[in-house]
Amino acid sequence: MKEQKNDRRSRYTKRFLKESLIELMEEKPINKISVSELCEKADINRSTFYNHYSDQYDLLQQMEEEIIDDVNTMLADCEYQKYDSKLMQILAYIFEYIRDNSRACRILLSEQGDVHFQRQILMIAHESYVTELVTRNRLEEDTATDIYLFIVNGSIGLIQSWLKNGMKKSAHEMAELIVRLSGGCVAPFVR
Repeated sequence: MKEQKNDRRSRYTKRFLKESLIELMEEKPINKISVSELCEKADINRSTFYNHYSDQYDLLQQMEEEIIDDVNTMLADCEYQKYDSKLMQILAYIFEYIRDNSRACRILLSEQGDVHFQRQILMIAHESYVTELVTRNRLEEDTATDIYLFIVNGSIGLIQSWLKNGMKKSAHEMAELIVRLSGGCVAPFVR
């Protein structure tokens, strides 16, 4: 029973620390946020913080890893028959996740966020998309990878704009936009 209580308390503390970090990152970049400031915002003491994280960067990294795990789990559990293209489905699910977790994603996928994390989110679709580009369009793997990296970086910009401007388009519309733009990037290379 005591272990259950401690586990619940630990989840509660971690949730408040994550929420506090997001609130602070809405005001300033992580390198301007101290552990003391984070603890004050979450209303916990520093020793409690250090029971869970080594510093604010560790907290941020664990938040990012949880999101990537969530997206991977969601994609592993989904049925790939909703749309014509597997890429369209993957992107639609990713956009739905971003929409459902918009507050955290708005910060983590913003210009203030970690570029490595942003690319990691979109690299989830990398293997299936590059394979599709190579086989369907008979492209060299290096060319397919270059096209994909170009598309990923443009997609990050679209996601940032979508989040910043209130997500007026649906997750499906955003996925469709990226798929259509991707097709335009691929077309000049098709033999």
